[in-house]
Amino acid sequence: FEITCPQNTHVSQNEKTTLYTYLHWNQEQGPTLFGFSSLIEKNLFCLIISCSGFGPKLALTILEASTCQEIIQLICTENTQGLSKIKGLG
Repeated sequence: FEITCPQNTHVSQNEKTTLYTYLHWNQEQGPTLFGFSSLIEKNLFCLIISCSGFGPKLALTILEASTCQEIIQLICTENTQGLSKIKGLG
């Protein structure tokens, strides 16, 4: 089974790793399993995809653009200029 992770998640083959997983179901493509290195990263991913118009690919792009803390800060402060610099949100 293949697991899709943000590019900044480092997983090495034959090395013990803890991943927080999320199973996403798409009507046309079926199931996709996503893995995250932290619970906050997984929760932020789930929060992003719960917004209308935001899918898993865009959520991964957002998570790869910055740290979770920086993304949360941009959202909480309504920093539209900072958010618009993220690919796919501009």
